[in-house]
Amino acid sequence: MSRIGLGCSLLAALPLFGCSGLIDPDPYLGTVDPAGFDAALRFATVSTDATRACLIPRRALKLAAAGGLDSSTWVYLGGLTATQLDISNAADASKSLPAAAYKIDGCNAPEGRGDAHQFDTRLENYQRDVQYPVLSVGTVPMLAGTSAEPASLRTYKPWHVVVPAELTSSVRDRMGCNDVKSERSLLERAGWDRQNKMFADGGPRDIDIKFPTRAQIQAGTVAFKDWPMVSVAVPIGASTDPALACPFVTGGMARYPKFPGDPNATFQFPAQSWLRGLLGGYLDGGDLPVTKDPTKCPALLPTTKACSMTMPCDTAAGEVCGSGGTCVAPVPICPVQNELYVSTAEVAMPTDANISDPLPNAKVTLKDTMDPTKTRSADILAIFAAVPGQPGYSPVCRVRYFDPNKVNCLAKESEAIAPRQLCTPAEIVAAGAVVATRDVFVHCLFLSSAKPSS
Repeated sequence: MSRIGLGCSLLAALPLFGCSGLIDPDPYLGTVDPAGFDAALRFATVSTDATRACLIPRRALKLAAAGGLDSSTWVYLGGLTATQLDISNAADASKSLPAAAYKIDGCNAPEGRGDAHQFDTRLENYQRDVQYPVLSVGTVPMLAGTSAEPASLRTYKPWHVVVPAELTSSVRDRMGCNDVKSERSLLERAGWDRQNKMFADGGPRDIDIKFPTRAQIQAGTVAFKDWPMVSVAVPIGASTDPALACPFVTGGMARYPKFPGDPNATFQFPAQSWLRGLLGGYLDGGDLPVTKDPTKCPALLPTTKACSMTMPCDTAAGEVCGSGGTCVAPVPICPVQNELYVSTAEVAMPTDANISDPLPNAKVTLKDTMDPTKTRSADILAIFAAVPGQPGYSPVCRVRYFDPNKVNCLAKESEAIAPRQLCTPAEIVAAGAVVATRDVFVHCLFLSSAKPSS
């Protein structure tokens, strides 16, 4: 037997290698079953209301660059708790690192080193020439945490620490994009020993994986992505009109995407990722801006310091005296908070009952002040202090309630029935119209930043 033939036989005997020396792609095992997802993220496909199977955006008002207000659309994903704002898991250092997503770079050919071709939405489930992120599942919990599925919006954390992974020259020409479809496969391709549960020679070799430390995460030196999981099949509307945004509406006018990111379509499908060899869907909210300012992190941790009237806490560091007579301190890192202003005439004030879903309705019925029999349906006023590309933007919004009777703003709706004032955040604040309430936070994404990746 020739040397080439002998080498081919040896390679073929290895589980990952074919006779050509290429590393076989991971098998495609299907899609993530969203049946266990929170109802707000699984989007039931069988319902008397067809729009419940789609993600319908809401109307927003945003401060324009030259002053005034522009109209846009945003996605509402419910309320956020203080625990969810502890994005580094600082509340319990014994926990694994926060949820992670591997961003794999360096592939230079389609899956299986195949030829480039035009993606066909009718025949293919995923693109083979673009590497999707791979979500961690806790294979090495102290290096990368577990990306939990969204079983409950009150506890689910959609923030992912980015773990860069670069194909090195030893494997770059033997692997293609989307060959890797699970964390375990990625680690083993990099040199991780399944039996000893460690990397040979102390670290990855064939794939350069830059695992962050907890100290780096809490120092804010690593990137966080806002990537909430959703059903991979849910249509994401580009319009607030259900007839356009949802293809399941009878007699609707929805235009299907011919390719990912088709600008002529009225809806798209989610961005895609890999979880245990399964294709998953997520909304790409982009980078999550974070802050280490202790006065701007609402999640608090107990300390060992006692406090009283004569022994105050370190207020400069954001500490407050807890009910148990012990100082509580802010978490070391948390998301930057955007400001979202809503009218008290349209949105109920926060209570224990509605704190998990403070903005349940996208629409409001308005009555004419002179003739109450005249009504119209309108989008609730949702006025954002910042949008993508502006200073202070974040997909984590603090809800600010304002009294519409205390404002006298320059802009006004052109509607004949019950026209409302269209106030900027500066006008609301200047008028002293903000109503003091408990802190309320919601997860808010603009479609311009949450649209599926192409």
